[in-house]
Amino acid sequence: MVIFDGDAETSLFPIHEDDWSQTEFLKLSQLEEIKSLMSEFQDFEIENRKEVGWSNIFVRRFDHPPIFSSIQPKQKLLGLLSGKEGDKPIVHSSSAINGWVKNGFTIPLGQDVALYGYTVDTELKALGASLGENPDQQSLTTAFRILNKEFDVMLVDWRSQFVLTGVDNSGQVQVWRP
Repeated sequence: MVIFDGDAETSLFPIHEDDWSQTEFLKLSQLEEIKSLMSEFQDFEIENRKEVGWSNIFVRRFDHPPIFSSIQPKQKLLGLLSGKEGDKPIVHSSSAINGWVKNGFTIPLGQDVALYGYTVDTELKALGASLGENPDQQSLTTAFRILNKEFDVMLVDWRSQFVLTGVDNSGQVQVWRP
């Protein structure tokens, strides 16, 4: 997607509002809370899943502490991942563009995989992963290993209902499923 911002052409990274934070990095210290939420969701799904769609909305309510703080958090993240900043994220619904993500960024990792998020002052407040139809899973796994070690984070996949919690001494990624 490309728009014109004044005289300049700007490339955008569109994210549907339903996809925002469906795969997200959170502090590992929140693991018990996330386990509880995923268990609640399983009960909710049994009661509310219809043949097509849902009869009710499940709202995930929990604190979102910053992933980390740094003088320039986006630049620190780019350096750790040896990445380059991608297109500016913009959130949209089926019928409209909702708007730019203030202080938002994307980091392309590989085929059909990008990290996205936003900063507030010196804090990385949100970090999610966007996975296309044929994602390069290895690039996301590599990013997870780096970020888990550096910032003590987990990767939560709400749709698939699993959490990458760490990396053991043999290099295997540890996974929790409800």
